[in-house]
Amino acid sequence: MINFIKYTAIVFFCFFSISIYGQVVMQIEKTGSIKKERYHIGDEIEFETANFPGVWQKRIITDIRPDDNVFISNTDMFNLSNVLRVRRISPTTSVIASVLYSIGGTSIIGSATAYTFGFRPDNWTLVIIFAIAPFGVGWLVSKLFKYKTFRIGPNRRLRALDLTYYPPEDDW
Repeated sequence: MINFIKYTAIVFFCFFSISIYGQVVMQIEKTGSIKKERYHIGDEIEFETANFPGVWQKRIITDIRPDDNVFISNTDMFNLSNVLRVRRISPTTSVIASVLYSIGGTSIIGSATAYTFGFRPDNWTLVIIFAIAPFGVGWLVSKLFKYKTFRIGPNRRLRALDLTYYPPEDDW
């Protein structure tokens, strides 16, 4: 069994090692920071261009050309120097909203269970507020802080990178 897994892994790596050597990405870099946002071929990107200010366009990246400084979607070709802003859905916001939804659901289930087993609170208003308020706060957080926007300018740049590894030439 171990030999089967070993040989399967060898065959797998032989077939897929051809595409491992290089990668073409679009990268958003901030001046003086090591943090970066990367977009690969096949990723969905939402951006605003200088040609259509105020209009957010959502496209899937089908090709990136670092030499021409463009990325190609399934319908258009965009120059990276024309991109004003890029935004993405913030994962932190969705996690916070999910936690608040879980708290609200737990409160409702706990209140219903307590009522079923004979617990009758004096003030149902507080029970309803503590059960429903996390849903409202979670919804509000998910709508207000849904996107993280990157403004491309002097402090932040968007560029296309070719990270292809070229083996060294023989010096002999």
